Amino acid sequence: KSGVGAYCRWVVNNQSYHRWHYPHQGFGSQHSQLVHAGLGQGLQIDTLEIQWPSGLRQTLYQLPVNQILYITEPEGGMLSGTIFQDDNQNCVRDPQERVLPHATLRINPGNYFTEADEEGNFQVNMPAGSYTLLPPDEHWSISCAPASTVQVSQNQTTTLVLGLIPQNEKSDLEIAMSTLAKRRGFVSETRICIKNKGNKTATGVHVQLLLPSVSYLYAASPSPTAQVAKQCTWQYNQLQAFQSECIVVQDSTGLDLPIHSEITFAASVQGYEDEFSVENNTTMLTEKIVGAIDPNDMLASPEGIGEEHYLRNDERIRYRIRFQNVGTYAASLVIIRNQLPEGLDWNTIQWEGASHPYQLRARQGNMEFRFFPIHLPDSTSNEKESHGYIEYSIKPLPNFTGKLYNQASIQFDYEEPITTNRIMHTLYAQAGAHRLLAYPNPCESEVHVRLSSFLDPELSERTIKSATLRNAQWHPVWYQQNETASEFTLRPTSLSPGIYWLEATDEFGITYRTALLVMPKP
Repeated sequence: KSGVGAYCRWVVNNQSYHRWHYPHQGFGSQHSQLVHAGLGQGLQIDTLEIQWPSGLRQTLYQLPVNQILYITEPEGGMLSGTIFQDDNQNCVRDPQERVLPHATLRINPGNYFTEADEEGNFQVNMPAGSYTLLPPDEHWSISCAPASTVQVSQNQTTTLVLGLIPQNEKSDLEIAMSTLAKRRGFVSETRICIKNKGNKTATGVHVQLLLPSVSYLYAASPSPTAQVAKQCTWQYNQLQAFQSECIVVQDSTGLDLPIHSEITFAASVQGYEDEFSVENNTTMLTEKIVGAIDPNDMLASPEGIGEEHYLRNDERIRYRIRFQNVGTYAASLVIIRNQLPEGLDWNTIQWEGASHPYQLRARQGNMEFRFFPIHLPDSTSNEKESHGYIEYSIKPLPNFTGKLYNQASIQFDYEEPITTNRIMHTLYAQAGAHRLLAYPNPCESEVHVRLSSFLDPELSERTIKSATLRNAQWHPVWYQQNETASEFTLRPTSLSPGIYWLEATDEFGITYRTALLVMPKP
């Protein structure tokens, strides 16, 4: 009744502040139940957002200073249900029709977002009212039109069995990779997750991982189907729509590698069928070797260039939030809260991986990842299992330039939340509406390269005046100069397997870059 556990965030003069409502701070302590907000020279609170323990969110605007506000949680209800593939389009889930694990729904008005669990079930707390449900993307539609409109009633649970129908059936394989800190001399964990984001079963799926030359494979679950030197391969007969599989690799680096050295992991996934997109079939992950670390932090990749962390505003940013239970007893609950900065495009978010199962609550970029029950041991009793993380990637808003700040908080059970470090990027406008394409990527014997427009398909392709291939240490290993070519073929037959960077300069002097993964010959 006192709102204990509510999360408060307020914005004053474009600066964001937050606090949690707890009657204590530390063991045996007690303090006022007022949430005090010091505003300095601010004349008003521009926006006040409250996330109540029930999951309901409330927003107030333009609040005068020097007053005590008594705020009551709004009345609302719960929307829950099961998402399945309605093969015969009869709006009823028949015994042979499968649920869609981790399918997503967007709910308007309010821009709510929810993700189903492994059993296709979802639930979200919302204010009472009428809402419209939107399918995961343009490749799906809701099987019965009336089912897309739902009424949430006060203090009641509205339950749905929601059928989705595939449109223009194709598979769409996606691969993501995440890792714990790479400490030299220690065994670390790298997780590779694949998912079929399409609406058709993918067959003949195989995953390839290329380890850095200085890393050693300690163990993997499941075990690789094949391994040649630093390349590991896993095979799956099929992957149904929305089905995902994860591979956990334990690897280590030697003590002779200097701290702050960078190592790069590369992985790819391929199947037999045509896909909606092949751009998400390859992923690369560059990590810095560290010594002692803060176990609760936020990382970003790419870091950006220089002290201001300059980054093009068309690049996808990958954020990883790491946590470790350094207390004296196992944690049953971990909550990560992350308010996306205004310069990021919520509609482009992709979930890259997590160490443990979680429930996601999100609205208008205000995300809450709830790990429960997690049973995370403390570091003194089991250091190896005391770690965890959540990782996602996202693109900036089109045409956004300037500073971009991101920060998260981590709460263990009902202790005071820990605030992570703050990540900063300075975004600048891209030089043009073209990008450098290299395909296939990864490659073995040859790769085709061209500059292509990705904003306007009718925009003419540009001439590649020169191209340079650099290794992971940024040393040039190949160079070519052209006069009028808009496309050329590179045959890396003499290159060692690994990560390379391809640079190309057009007739206007604009330089483009893309990563290229060269695999061992079969």
